[in-house]
Amino acid sequence: MYPRNNTPFLLELLTEFRILYLTGPRQAGKTTLAKAIAAERGMQYLSLDDEGVLAAARNDPHGFIQSFAGQNVVLDEFQYAPELTLAIKRSSDNLPSGQKGKFLLTGSADIFSSARTQEALPGTWHGWNCGRSPSPKSAIAVST
Repeated sequence: MYPRNNTPFLLELLTEFRILYLTGPRQAGKTTLAKAIAAERGMQYLSLDDEGVLAAARNDPHGFIQSFAGQNVVLDEFQYAPELTLAIKRSSDNLPSGQKGKFLLTGSADIFSSARTQEALPGTWHGWNCGRSPSPKSAIAVST
């Protein structure tokens, strides 16, 4: 495994935002990075690559997200279940004002670049593309 020099930067972002979306091309190391962060922060890790997890997410998006009420969670391969977006928004909106780092989402498709999604989640999320640049600061795209 290559060293992940950006891990401290991403951990810091999780202290500032409720939702962090890690995107990039296939095989860029998103899953490896997300698992390491989940282990360090004590977050529950789930992959939407798992058919059972994906079925649960799609069948009842709000119930699925509500099942993580007491914990922070990593949802890997989030692009497979974009219908979770509104459930995540509702969960994020209901968090105490100081609570950050609730969701770490990963995906190879930047579903958060759409105007509709940005409108649904203004100011609550931060996106980082791990495949665009070796410098994390040059790859930041904050929603407005």
